[in-house]
Amino acid sequence: MVGELGQICMTNAFRFAEVSVVAPLDYLAILFATGYGYLLWGELPDRWVWVGTAIIVGSGLYILHRESRLRLPRGLARRLMPRR
Repeated sequence: MVGELGQICMTNAFRFAEVSVVAPLDYLAILFATGYGYLLWGELPDRWVWVGTAIIVGSGLYILHRESRLRLPRGLARRLMPRR
């Protein structure tokens, strides 16, 4: 039930906000999964999992930074989008 509610909230976040802003927040799932794994089973990820996580989160933060610097004015973005 909690997972379903979380998925609905993420879907609505992607609907109402820019993907480059919402996607890095999805990386919080990595922290929660690590916490649950430790609390329930006493497991911690090895160093390669942390290296991969750092690469994924770092690239997501870089995309967020780049998109915020390249942000187009609202009217210009609509004119550049192809019409359906």
